Amino acid sequence: MTLQWFKNQVQVLGLSNLSTRFCPEPACLQVGLTLLENLKLDLTGCTVYAFDFRLCPECQTINVVKNQEFYCSVCDAALPLHWNFEHPQ
Repeated sequence: MTLQWFKNQVQVLGLSNLSTRFCPEPACLQVGLTLLENLKLDLTGCTVYAFDFRLCPECQTINVVKNQEFYCSVCDAALPLHWNFEHPQ
């Protein structure tokens, strides 16, 4: 999340799910936006960046899918079309 203090108010400039530790699904961004709206933060100039993550079934590398090409950047194996990380317990 990118924040800016402007005229005694917090503005949200950007929001993304780019975290290779948690590898969250893009759907989490809507939850984040709703929470920020409920906090009455200014989202006027907010840019949302959504990233798709896949875990390679062959070499276990975390991949960010680019250009809808579902191939591992390390071993070139096919990546699943759907998010394939386990949710935390």
